[in-house]
Amino acid sequence: MGQCQMRNERISIQCLTNSTGDRFDYESISNQKQQFTVQNQDSYIIRNEETLQLINELPNENSEVLLFVTAKNTIVAGTSQQQGNSTALTNTKFPFKLKKNWLTVRSVNKYPLNVNDIFRLGKMTFRISSLSFNPLTEPELLNQSKADSNDQCRICLGNTQSSNPLLNPCKCSGSLKYIHLDCMKRWLKEQTQSSKQYQSEKSETYLWNSLKCEICQESYKVIFQSDGVTYHMLELLKPRYPYVMLEFYTKKKDNQVVQINLGDRFTSKADGVMVISLGEKMSLGRARENWIRLGEVSVSRFHATLQIERIQEQDSLILFDNNSKFGTLVKITEDMPIYQDLEVQVGNSLFKLQTSNITC
Repeated sequence: MGQCQMRNERISIQCLTNSTGDRFDYESISNQKQQFTVQNQDSYIIRNEETLQLINELPNENSEVLLFVTAKNTIVAGTSQQQGNSTALTNTKFPFKLKKNWLTVRSVNKYPLNVNDIFRLGKMTFRISSLSFNPLTEPELLNQSKADSNDQCRICLGNTQSSNPLLNPCKCSGSLKYIHLDCMKRWLKEQTQSSKQYQSEKSETYLWNSLKCEICQESYKVIFQSDGVTYHMLELLKPRYPYVMLEFYTKKKDNQVVQINLGDRFTSKADGVMVISLGEKMSLGRARENWIRLGEVSVSRFHATLQIERIQEQDSLILFDNNSKFGTLVKITEDMPIYQDLEVQVGNSLFKLQTSNITC
């Protein structure tokens, strides 16, 4: 009798879980280990009390699903509360909660970043809100100020300029109504520099909880109106030199300014934004020697590196991990085919997925 020569891919999943809260510690030696095998069917790994369990039937609405691998060997993108449709479940909403899945950068060696990509270092989460490899001309909305030639900046007493407009981001009126954009940026930077947490010669950090008028005590908004014109602080803070702009937040949100009516959920919970001058190679970490210094204890001393590389005749921003304690993670926002060995982190669990061909 002849043998069946049909080839199938089998996925072996090794799961390591440790007791470090919501993060996986690569340096921990007390990991709980479990092994699973997936082949040719939708498979779900769910939390079952103290252990994890692999099931093939659709989980119920109360299930906590950590990983969803389809019969087509793709990882379904997870969020804390899944909304809408997935490519794996056509026209069907998930009846269960699928946890956020994070790709570990060390498992793919390097990761090319794009605008709106979200990545995590320790407890710090970042989103690339803007990126430019070339010097910028003046942003268009700098010419929208309605202040006339008699209005003055309350700090420098200068008049409005096309490249440095007078804005009214608070409730001050009369001779104190306006402030130059550059004067406001300089003041915000001085407020941030009083804290050594984010000091760096290669970046400027603006903390949203510093967005408060020292005169009327009105909290500035990330999105605000001045003389009927709507401004977005992230647009106003764009520099003219090559840069990457990173919004960031940590899980300690006690002192955050609540941003009302923002359509963007990431911006609404962000602690602030970093405007980073681009270099050929930029290190991120807790040590003073880094290009971008991050004063968060869960970030390793030299945690990760951003590097500019030419890919298909275009500049790209590449993210590397430097064998950090908690890893460098990129949020999986689209269903991802398992075409190579991958590592996916979900909370304090690390899933190592390995593919192998079998012949029946």
